[in-house]
Amino acid sequence: MRYVRGEALHHFIRRQGTDWTLLVGLRLLQKLAQLHQAGWVFGDLKPQNVLVSDYGQVELIDYGGVTSIGRSVKQFTEWYDRGFWNAGSRTADGTYDVFAFALLLIHVLEADALKALVAEGLPQLRSVNQLVALVERSERLGPFRNWTNQALRGQFRDAGHAAQGWKEMMARPTPLRRRSKSTTPRWLKNAFAVSVILLIGVLIYALLF
Repeated sequence: MRYVRGEALHHFIRRQGTDWTLLVGLRLLQKLAQLHQAGWVFGDLKPQNVLVSDYGQVELIDYGGVTSIGRSVKQFTEWYDRGFWNAGSRTADGTYDVFAFALLLIHVLEADALKALVAEGLPQLRSVNQLVALVERSERLGPFRNWTNQALRGQFRDAGHAAQGWKEMMARPTPLRRRSKSTTPRWLKNAFAVSVILLIGVLIYALLF
């Protein structure tokens, strides 16, 4: 068994900031796409099974849930399972992992809201519509809203198709990316302006006296 360096996805995002979600999400979808192209579904996708190292490199671990496409998923975690949400079967196909990815994204960015949703309803009343409503009212999920709703509703046929949609989302300007353009704190800009004014004042004083 080879050593995989990194930290769990949710810990990485909390430490590095949500701006990294775009890059890490794309790389994770690309990893899943490789599995799907080979005829397999990962199955047990959750933050603890996704390790992220420096510069956002992604590795999947714990392949115990990997299932051949067309077979019943043999290992899963309830929150990320579409059967848990009455959103489809547990037959292994590309949309199963994409749905789990959408739940993973919701959990990483809106953990408390997801926990509350799970706790408040009866199992037979769980539905995709509840998840979509959570996404619609979430500010953190705003930049990912359209993509996430498509993933929840099974509109991406596999991870490769979902990755293409993710790239298109990344190409569009979003509040998340606009915030990333300015990394200089306002207090530092103000301090610089004050220092310039003081410098000009000292020069004027030196020239006059």
